[in-house]
Amino acid sequence: MIFNKKYLKKKFTSFFYFYSYLKNKIFIAIILSLVVGILDGFGLAMFLPLLQMVSDGGQVDSDSLGNLSFLVENLENLGVSLDLFNVLIVMTTFFIFKGIAQYFTRVYRIILQQGFVRQMRVKMLNSLNEISFKFFAKSDVGRIQNTMTGEVEKVTAAYNFYFQSIEQFILVMVYMGFTLFIDFQFAILVIIGGSLTNLIYKIIYKYTKNASRALTKDTNYYQGQVIQHVSNYKYLKATGLINKFGNKLKLSIEKIEINRKKLGILSSIMSASREPLLIIVVSIIILVHTKII
Repeated sequence: MIFNKKYLKKKFTSFFYFYSYLKNKIFIAIILSLVVGILDGFGLAMFLPLLQMVSDGGQVDSDSLGNLSFLVENLENLGVSLDLFNVLIVMTTFFIFKGIAQYFTRVYRIILQQGFVRQMRVKMLNSLNEISFKFFAKSDVGRIQNTMTGEVEKVTAAYNFYFQSIEQFILVMVYMGFTLFIDFQFAILVIIGGSLTNLIYKIIYKYTKNASRALTKDTNYYQGQVIQHVSNYKYLKATGLINKFGNKLKLSIEKIEINRKKLGILSSIMSASREPLLIIVVSIIILVHTKII
């Protein structure tokens, strides 16, 4: 069932949506993000011998690094003596390469974004040109207007956030991989703690999704009203109905701003709760690891 295409599309809706436009190029972007994550992980791993040298008077014990001891051993095999200067040079080199890889990743992502937005706009324009006059006459003009303008910008923003999420997810996976190498039990506790916090964010995400849909619906309706207001301005002015119709526009504006407020509050909750939850989870993990395990 896991490998069923419909099941995968249901679970990874966003991925399949972007894949429908970007095809295999999306995997190149993921591989580039993976390279950035690995270089970042190796760079951070060099902090371990650095801290050990500071605390132990310049001595590095590769055994204390667990399965990551191969880093120190390979450097020694290459004839690199592990003094403070060399450790700093190696660590800096990893981060320089990470910066270069990150630059190419971001540039490639911008190129993909341009192609993605162009394809999306052209596809919508072609679809609009192909609909029948009867269907167009019955359609909500505001929805068409908003979909081809405002919603495109939102999808573009979603594209950026989605690839940022992929990049952060890869970084987390790399960090977890390094943690599993160093301390398997501690890593398992971190995974459990992270999974529990993810349940909280799933609830917030559900409310955010509903508020976002409501915002799109109200914005579509508002765009239709604006088009009617401008198109029929002379008639509304001549008949004295302009203020009455204007009040309808004001009610739509209120609904839109209420939904924007909901989204803002939910976003604030997610941002504000991230670090406190992180500290709570890490504190519990440290206590369990030291006092029980």
